[in-house]
Amino acid sequence: HGYVSHSFCSPTRAGLLTGRYQQRFGHEMNPPYAPDNPAIGLPTNEVTIAAILRARGYVSGLVGKWHLGAAPPFHPLARGFDEVFGFLGGGHHYFPEKWTGETEYTTPLIRNRQPVEEREYLTRALGREAAAFVERHRARPFFLYLAFNAPHTPMQAPAEVEERFRAISNPTRRTYAA
Repeated sequence: HGYVSHSFCSPTRAGLLTGRYQQRFGHEMNPPYAPDNPAIGLPTNEVTIAAILRARGYVSGLVGKWHLGAAPPFHPLARGFDEVFGFLGGGHHYFPEKWTGETEYTTPLIRNRQPVEEREYLTRALGREAAAFVERHRARPFFLYLAFNAPHTPMQAPAEVEERFRAISNPTRRTYAA
């Protein structure tokens, strides 16, 4: 059996991280990327699993996509996470040369609250950081929330991976497969 609490991104994350149906606290839409708006995000009175586990001695990490509010009150570090590597918006470009702006898809990745200079394809960088988190904290209880951007748009894949799917004639489907 498989169950999902919502049909798209942010509400599902809200339900998963709070353990509650998001309809019960009004988080039923994807919030816009609004780093200056302290009213748009997962309601701050909702408790996350990261906060609960932190109180019980776990170290909690988020790697990847947050999409539960970009303003300071909604930041993962303010919601129970001890470590963050990824991005706050609902999607992101996959190649570092595109991470040059202030829009949702082009912001630099962050480590905790600081921008980082990353040189690796996004999916690989997130996997690397997740493995490093587990390695750093393997001797104690930990909770890692790993949220890859894939398969979200934009459809971007490394050329050497696309090459493995060269038998797919449709270029869009080939990139998606890669």
